[in-house]
Amino acid sequence: MRYVVAVARERSFTRAAERLHLAQQALSQQVHAVEEMLGVALFDRTSRPVKLTPAGAVFVQEAKRAIAASERVLERTSAASRGELGKIRLAYTFATAYETLPVLLGAFAEDTPQVKVSSREMFGADMPFYLREEKLDLALTPHLPLGDDLAREAIRREALLVALPERHRLASATQIDLAALRDEVFQGWPPTVSPGYHAAVLTACQAAGFEPKLDDTSTGSTAWNNIAAGRGVALVVASAAPQLRRGIRLLKLRSPRAHVIIDALWRHENEPPAIRRFLDLARRVRTARGWT
Repeated sequence: MRYVVAVARERSFTRAAERLHLAQQALSQQVHAVEEMLGVALFDRTSRPVKLTPAGAVFVQEAKRAIAASERVLERTSAASRGELGKIRLAYTFATAYETLPVLLGAFAEDTPQVKVSSREMFGADMPFYLREEKLDLALTPHLPLGDDLAREAIRREALLVALPERHRLASATQIDLAALRDEVFQGWPPTVSPGYHAAVLTACQAAGFEPKLDDTSTGSTAWNNIAAGRGVALVVASAAPQLRRGIRLLKLRSPRAHVIIDALWRHENEPPAIRRFLDLARRVRTARGWT
């Protein structure tokens, strides 16, 4: 098809052979073989310059489409092998929604626009099941226990801040010791819902020398509402600051400083190029932003 199109474009077997870097006789034999296979003449060789027959004009029109389609197949296959084409089903938790996820998705969309990422919020406790059932390709969640069938990599180490009611006795401070909140009720997520976040809060309080009183019956906006109403405090990711509702203040921790590790999770046996590319980009973002 390429040979026939070249002759039609140049309107000369000689010039087409030169452009294709072929001997003219070899080109003529190839075109003749196509005509023999089709049982029709594609060129009127008695004219100068060479002209297409009506059948040849149709062949060239369709051949151009077929050649373009074959080139797209090669291009898209090559792009997929480089992780530049495909789809990623990604889940994220509440703790990653404020900054971690938007930054990564924005950078990935700019770097790899032909990979479609469909994302949805999910409790961290549910992510391993959905990954194993192949209903997810990738997940972003605070560090949680995993089996050997799942892989993980730390994407971010984010500071935890104290969320207090505006009228709290310590709300006017700029930073506090976590031990000053030993008698407070901590709003949060139960381990059955968000084991990674729950463990981070528990670890921070234990490092401050006390076991926290946990109200782990509230999640999401309910926890914010309780804090704003004066019913407890919470440890929240620093990136949540711009999203806080009225009636809440955020304070930095002086001692001990607390943090949460945000992991990327995926199946060991499922590392297609698009996921590897996403992880590579996440590593570059991690370094550029000092997330570790």
